Amino acid sequence: MKRNSTHLRLPWIWLLLCLVMAPATGCQLFQPREKLTPVPAVFDSQPQVGDLFTTVNRRTQNVRQLQAETTVGISGVPAKLSGSLLVERPNRLRLKVSPLGMDSLGADIGSNEQQFWVWVKSGGVMAESVLMFANHQEYAQSQVATVMPLEPRWITDALGLITFESTGQYQGPVTRSDGRLEIRGQEPTSRGMQASTMVFDPKTGLLKQKALYDSQGQLIGYCDIGEYQYFPEVDAAIPTSMTLNFRPGTDIASTATIQLSNIRLNGLYVDSNTAWSMPNPVGIQRVDLSRTPITPLPTQTSMATKQVSHTAENESYLPFRGKWLTR
Repeated sequence: MKRNSTHLRLPWIWLLLCLVMAPATGCQLFQPREKLTPVPAVFDSQPQVGDLFTTVNRRTQNVRQLQAETTVGISGVPAKLSGSLLVERPNRLRLKVSPLGMDSLGADIGSNEQQFWVWVKSGGVMAESVLMFANHQEYAQSQVATVMPLEPRWITDALGLITFESTGQYQGPVTRSDGRLEIRGQEPTSRGMQASTMVFDPKTGLLKQKALYDSQGQLIGYCDIGEYQYFPEVDAAIPTSMTLNFRPGTDIASTATIQLSNIRLNGLYVDSNTAWSMPNPVGIQRVDLSRTPITPLPTQTSMATKQVSHTAENESYLPFRGKWLTR
C-alpha cells in the first residue's frame, strides 16, 4: 500500500476503533426511541472524590459483557452504518457495521488480548478492501501510534465504563459552571501516563464527557455521552448515544455519532473461537500498522490561544487546563 493511501485511511480507521472504545455529523440518525429506565441519583450533594471513585468503579465492574445493535453516522460518509457490537471487558471487542445491511461493504473491527484489527470492506470496482491489524504491544511502540495512540480501554471509556486506577493521578472534583463535576487525571497506558479530563453528572455519578491529550498537551479527541439506560439487576448504566471527535482543529479531524439499542448485559453466549478471532479473508491486502510509515500529523490549532466558549449549553470542548502535565 502506498504511504499516502495509508495516511488518508487512518483517521477513519481510528474513528471506528474508538467508536466502541468514544457533534455535528453530516448524517442524522433516526430510530424509534426505546423507553429507558432512568438512572437513580446516588448523591444529594457534591460527593467526596473517594465516594465518586467507588461508585464509578463498582458500576464498571458489574458489567462483564455487553451486546447491542448499533447505528453510526461518520463525517464525510453519506450513508448510515448499522450492525452489531459485542464487548467483553477488559479488551475483547467485535463490531460489524455496513450500509443498508450489505455485508460486502462496511467494516469488521475487533480486538482480543494480543491484537486488534480493522477490515475495511469495499464492493466498488475502483476501491480496495484492506485488513489492517497490529499487536497491541508492538503498536504502542510504532510510528503510527505517535499520531493515533490507540488504547483498548478507550472502548469501554466511551461506553461510560471507566475505572479509576490506583496508579493514576487525579485532581478534583471541581464544580463547573453547568453544575457538573470535572476531574483531571494522568492515567497509565501502554505508552506511559496520559492526560485526560472527565466530566460527571453530580447526582448519578455517570460519565458525560471525556477528553484525551498527547504528551504535548494537544487534544487527541473527546467524546460527549448522551442518555443512559439503567439496568437495575446489575446496578449499571450504558449510554444509548454518544458523539466522538478526533483531532479537532487539524486536517484529519473526524466526527462520529453512535446510537446503541437492544442492549444486553452479562451472561451472553459467545463463541470464543469466532467472536474474538481476526478474520482471514481470501485475496485481501493486509497491512500491519505497527510496521507502517506515516506522514507527520498536520499542525493543530494551539490549545493556549484557541478561544473556546464554555457555557451550560455548550461545554463539550474540553481544553486541558494547568501545566502539571509536563512537570
